[in-house]
Amino acid sequence: MYLYAIRNFAVGAALLFAFVRKDKGMLFILILVRLITDLLDFPTGFYLNGFSSPLRATLMFTILYYIPAFYALRYLWKQMKEET
Repeated sequence: MYLYAIRNFAVGAALLFAFVRKDKGMLFILILVRLITDLLDFPTGFYLNGFSSPLRATLMFTILYYIPAFYALRYLWKQMKEET
């Protein structure tokens, strides 16, 4: 449990640092890493019976994690391509 919280805190601190520096490449990598960890957390939660409602968990991960991450990655990719 503490490992999960520490991981989220570390990624949050790194994201804040990237926002302050306005570094699009760093933001892209951090969002990609966060997306990969969320993709791994979802099946792990099912395997360990960590969700009270699988349907709600599926909707939550899709709407709150996956879709915003894909939009952010697409936006940052376009921004980085325009700079070069």
